[in-house]
Amino acid sequence: MTQRKRSFIGKGIVRLAQAGTDRYFEVGNCSKLEFTHNEKTMELPDYQHSGGGTAAYHTRIEGVEIALSLRIFSPDNLARCIHGDVDALTASSNQTLSLQAAKGGFVPTPCLINPASAVLKSATPPAWTANTAYALGARIKAGSKSYVVTVAGTSAAVVPTWPTTTNDTVVDGGITWKCEGNYTATTYVAGTDFVASAAGISFPAGSSIDDLTPLELSYDRPAQFSIDALSHGARDWSLHFEGMNEADSDSPVVVSVALAKFGATKNLPLIGDEFAALELSGKVLRSGEGSGDSAYYRLLQAAA
Repeated sequence: MTQRKRSFIGKGIVRLAQAGTDRYFEVGNCSKLEFTHNEKTMELPDYQHSGGGTAAYHTRIEGVEIALSLRIFSPDNLARCIHGDVDALTASSNQTLSLQAAKGGFVPTPCLINPASAVLKSATPPAWTANTAYALGARIKAGSKSYVVTVAGTSAAVVPTWPTTTNDTVVDGGITWKCEGNYTATTYVAGTDFVASAAGISFPAGSSIDDLTPLELSYDRPAQFSIDALSHGARDWSLHFEGMNEADSDSPVVVSVALAKFGATKNLPLIGDEFAALELSGKVLRSGEGSGDSAYYRLLQAAA
């Protein structure tokens, strides 16, 4: 077969599949696919002649390393790099969350939210409970009325008879409650009392909401992906590279790896001035031997 000298500039598509399946998926723009062959060398010195020298030399493959630089921060790529599973959350409206105000601070939400949908109200006071310590200013709701503690203490074992006239009081064990009238939740002003973002709720220093005030947030949740990092160990993968040699008229080059295992990416770059990369490195594992077959990987190159 005729051979010719070839320079090499590689480009192409990298696909991964969970080992044991034939369903490969593209990882997107990949700026590096690299194999490193690690060998153990053994040398036998020449003991028969003066001046040294080597009588025998032998090498043995200790392992094959593989490295990828993924330039697409897709949910699947992130999950592969941080050993997580992708959970697809569908869009949902009228989600609720109980929280406390952090005046001059920020309270994160457990998921991404639609900021325009955020409605923040004062939390409905809890129901009265027996034999419970209540602090000054604590509130409960009984029927349609709310009641505030004016003398702190511990509630009695039996529910008191609640007054229904505003400002009337009742003694409950060591507590005095004052009726505040019909309970009506306060709805706070977006942009003034609070600022909603996709990640949570900020409370300006000039907000009318007192610090630690119990609140209820309602919001719409957009469709999103959730990935819990390091939720499982390294998995086995198969790799397929559909490449081309740009320096040789885009002649095809194909590489297949039957079995590889990657460690978690050492660095997850989330702030910077350059396009970030997800660096994956691992080992090509021996996947069996046959007559003339590699136990590590196979490379196909077009003939001249």
